[in-house]
Amino acid sequence: MRVYFLSCERAALKLDGEYAGTCDMFEQFAELDERRGILAELVPGGNRQPLNFFIDKDFFEHPHDYAAVAVAEHARYIYADEFKEKSDGISVLAQKRAGGSLVTVFRQGGIFVAADGADCAVMPLPPHFRDAKIAVCDAAGNTIAAISAGDRLALLCGADMFFCGRAENYECGADIAVTVPLGGCAGLKATLTFEAAEGTFKECRRTVAATRAPADGTEHIAFFEGVLHGADCTTMLDDGISGHADALKGYLGEFVAVIPPDGYICQKYGERTAGLVYRRQGRLYDIKYFAAEMKDGKIANILPVCQQD
Repeated sequence: MRVYFLSCERAALKLDGEYAGTCDMFEQFAELDERRGILAELVPGGNRQPLNFFIDKDFFEHPHDYAAVAVAEHARYIYADEFKEKSDGISVLAQKRAGGSLVTVFRQGGIFVAADGADCAVMPLPPHFRDAKIAVCDAAGNTIAAISAGDRLALLCGADMFFCGRAENYECGADIAVTVPLGGCAGLKATLTFEAAEGTFKECRRTVAATRAPADGTEHIAFFEGVLHGADCTTMLDDGISGHADALKGYLGEFVAVIPPDGYICQKYGERTAGLVYRRQGRLYDIKYFAAEMKDGKIANILPVCQQD
């Protein structure tokens, strides 16, 4: 069984105690015998704890809270997206008053933000916020705390965190607009608009657009990514099926990610194949593969080619 290991940050991979390379968003893979059980360990740098677990015949049948796991016809994927920090007491990373709330980003075995005002809350933040900075802005008569760290942004209105994720920039005015890089073959970007509602802000509008043309041979991947994120993909379809663009989301189902095919899938089903990732339960996912038939550089048909049993 081939197992792919991925990590949100660079980490050393050990299998049964032996060094097996490093992994990050460029995966490392190994051929494993799940019948006997293998001890896997991912060791990150810095002051963060390693992640270790046994891979056996039951591992890919149950969701896990320490990693996302996906099952495909021919392979398995393990993605570690957070490493806990070693406990070294509590330390304040950033603090600022935003209107009637005192906003504090602190570390205590992880990264958290506390809002202390008329309403109080303590909320976890991703580990990317280790170097957090806090700015304050006004929107629709409300004071907003904007916590930023690199390409990550969290927005709070009082004790409510209404946005947390990747962001290129944000603008506060009558509404709040956040530009989110989605990436992919066509460099998708989303503009999210939030409007004031019941003491906080709610997303009221989302527009998604491509910033570049996909490279030759990746048009089908770009199409699936566009469907996933709600972009207008009509121009990527051949005239024969462009009239059915609105029905494609229902046909493909509620997938949450798109992955390119590896060598096995390309050899068996062709290079115009893409893996769509579906949530089975919790952090356990299934990968189904679809093939695109092309005509003059556009998609003329989409067919399922395989899925895990």
